[in-house]
Amino acid sequence: GSHSNAAYSSNYIVATLEKEWQDLTFANFNNMKNWLHERIEQLNKELFEKSQRKNKKMGTTIVAVGIFDNQVVVFNIGDSSAYGLTKDNKMNIVTVEDSFVGALISAGAITEEEAKNHPERHVLTQAIATKENIELHTFIDDLSNYDYFLLCSDGLTNMVENEEIQNIVRNNELTFA
Repeated sequence: GSHSNAAYSSNYIVATLEKEWQDLTFANFNNMKNWLHERIEQLNKELFEKSQRKNKKMGTTIVAVGIFDNQVVVFNIGDSSAYGLTKDNKMNIVTVEDSFVGALISAGAITEEEAKNHPERHVLTQAIATKENIELHTFIDDLSNYDYFLLCSDGLTNMVENEEIQNIVRNNELTFA
């Protein structure tokens, strides 16, 4: 994020979710989905309250994927994205973009091509730690419809065209850690 303490917020969320996730066992998909949703909302409140106490902007974005059995859930806030690469070789964006240009695109006021050079393309309409209550976007589907999920920031999608991203993923030019 562009806020001065966004790196702190982002690192805090990742470290906290990673640590807590490792110790959990879920009974079913809904149990997992609800925990992840509630925990992201709690982390938002924690960071928002901290930003208020310290009078520092701590806004950041999030995109998170949870998988249980054969179901997938994707949560997002901001302009970080998740793409589902389908079995029939399509790359579908499964997140909602919380940005000024995203709203303009949805309203049909500008095209995606016009959005790439819009002067307010980095203005977010929603981010973690900028208000007490957030509207977390949720995508749920059957995992078997996809070969891959790609989570990325706008730093990737602003620099690399979707077709090139898809070719890289499809041609297995990735290193898995």
